Amino acid sequence: MIFARIDAEAFNAAVYGYLTALPPRPAQELPALTRHEREQRRAARPRPEPPGLLAQAAADGKTVRGAVRPDGSQVHLLSVFDVATGTVRAQREVDAKTNEIPELAPAIAHLDLIGQVVTLDALHTQAETARHLAGDKKAHYLMIVKGNQPSLLEAVARALAGPDTGFAGASWAGEGKGHGRRERRSIRTAPAAGIAWPHAAQVFRIRRDSGPAHGPREHKEVAYGITSLPEDLAGPAHLAVYARNHWGIENREHYVRDKTFGEDLQRVRTGNQPNACAAIRNLVTGAFRRAGHANIAHARRYYGRDERRILPLYGYTWHPQLR
Repeated sequence: MIFARIDAEAFNAAVYGYLTALPPRPAQELPALTRHEREQRRAARPRPEPPGLLAQAAADGKTVRGAVRPDGSQVHLLSVFDVATGTVRAQREVDAKTNEIPELAPAIAHLDLIGQVVTLDALHTQAETARHLAGDKKAHYLMIVKGNQPSLLEAVARALAGPDTGFAGASWAGEGKGHGRRERRSIRTAPAAGIAWPHAAQVFRIRRDSGPAHGPREHKEVAYGITSLPEDLAGPAHLAVYARNHWGIENREHYVRDKTFGEDLQRVRTGNQPNACAAIRNLVTGAFRRAGHANIAHARRYYGRDERRILPLYGYTWHPQLR
């Protein structure tokens, strides 16, 4: 019942502040078993990134499917995720009578986002959100543009139409392999001149061609976007990295809470319990990441088998008298 009455947003802010104060552990201090784990090896070979990337926060929502309110609605949590550290900076429950869009501003009210990049999916591609981020919070936004903004989508697509030769100086492409597939990602950019959108500086088009590792690329996906980042702060390669890193909130937060912690199976629903319980999961995941772990399920097994490992994980010293 304590969690039901707790100030969930203050609790989330305290969790992030606590995680930020934890000293990161050098990779060489990880146990040998962990260092040799597959995801750990993959994390030790990061993708090359262009210089000059800004700090990035990604905002997205997640439904806690097992937490059903008395009126039949499901609890939905809007999170703001720090891409660099893999930790949740803010989290806010979305009331059943509204949606994520008006909840973003109060969710980030206490965050210092000056000079940072906030990436958002198409749901949050709203003129007021763009104005608030760039005008009030002094941040940069990068938004995906889809059919919920038909006029904007048409204007962006028109600005980026034409053969590749017309974008020779404003494009970038890269290839990669993983999980038995290979992918080619390309991006072209153009100035946002003439497009009526708050603080818009550039528009972009991302194309993803993917297929099996040893076969033709059979699948093509195209996405459009708009950003307040000017060309001198973000070229095509920078925008491609920001757009790709946005999905870290799905892979490194939402997926982990679902699959590793079984969040969708929880049925607590009273008051702020779902939000507070999610914050505890964020705390554990964040502590693992600060300690250098890439595979959260592997880390849970490692620390759960010996209580002497747990206290140092949170910055405390274990003593035999604690048994």
